[in-house]
Amino acid sequence: MRRLVTAVALAALVLAAAPARAHRAPERVAVGREAQSEFWREVMSPGARRAATLLRHGLGQIDALAGYRPEDQSGAAERRALLEGAMRRFQMAHRLTPDDPEVLYALAWTTAAWQRREPTGAVRRMDDEAMALYQRLRTEHPDHQAQEVSFELGVLYTRGGRFSEAAREYQRSIALAPMAADLTAALALNNLAEVTMLAGDVQQAVAHYERALAVGDAAGDRRELVLWGLAVALDRLGEHRSALERATEAFSAGGNTTASLHGSGVFFEPAYEIHWYEALGHEAHAAVRDDAAGREASLRQAHRSFRRYLHEGGDESRWADIARGHLTRLEAELPRASDAGRRPPGQSPRPGWQGPRTRRR
Repeated sequence: MRRLVTAVALAALVLAAAPARAHRAPERVAVGREAQSEFWREVMSPGARRAATLLRHGLGQIDALAGYRPEDQSGAAERRALLEGAMRRFQMAHRLTPDDPEVLYALAWTTAAWQRREPTGAVRRMDDEAMALYQRLRTEHPDHQAQEVSFELGVLYTRGGRFSEAAREYQRSIALAPMAADLTAALALNNLAEVTMLAGDVQQAVAHYERALAVGDAAGDRRELVLWGLAVALDRLGEHRSALERATEAFSAGGNTTASLHGSGVFFEPAYEIHWYEALGHEAHAAVRDDAAGREASLRQAHRSFRRYLHEGGDESRWADIARGHLTRLEAELPRASDAGRRPPGQSPRPGWQGPRTRRR
């Protein structure tokens, strides 16, 4: 979800797959025939044993990353040190055994995962280098982790705004799924829905999200991120009530929070897209709050989120008019929430009160 972009400025909650033990250290038991194979590997490729050790140690450092929460900035330096330590080992192993597909896959993954924030605030990545490594792996070893390679290339293309290429890679990853209930396929379907929405086909994106829900449920995947994406897609189709129903499901599935939107491996491109998701989250929270003051507070947060969406770049997106319409609607709802909070319990509105007037923009 390393699992979850920009030319058309739509929502992109893209999931990047975690370094699942798809990169398993080679199980080379030095007994009998295996011992002979190990011997001949070393003869044919001097350094193979050292490369295997480097691969194993690097994968151990990748496993250690699971103990750090990406949102915890106090551990950022340790996380980067572990990732860079693993990458150095994979680079050395690759120099020793340039034809080993496991080493090449591990090196490609860490290269794609690496990033550094510059003093200016810009984030530096190595996406081009990672894509070149994945493409080399596909060319030289087309059957090695083929489903995962397609998925990872889809994420890299998405991050670069190359949506049609990303869609092709996600579709390829889905087609390579070994079974119907496949977790990587569920993640790829979610990301395919995102890039489809980015390309402007929201109706088809909804279909992809619904299929992602079905596959994810069968594979035991957490469903709240797919529900958030589906909520935004429905909202942009003009089905706000259905969107809120899905957002309420996502809110509930996430423990009555929007924390999953900030989880490990989730990214938004453009960054301001998160404000639309959070706005629906605040509205979903408002719908289940019993107290008028709490409902008003949540609606105000939703209003603030839509304003941030527009202010930070969404005013030039194809969805700008829908966001402005939400602001107008929320401005009309807020006086009602405030008025409900001021009236004593059980007292009806004053005679002749017709409700707030919607301000024309």
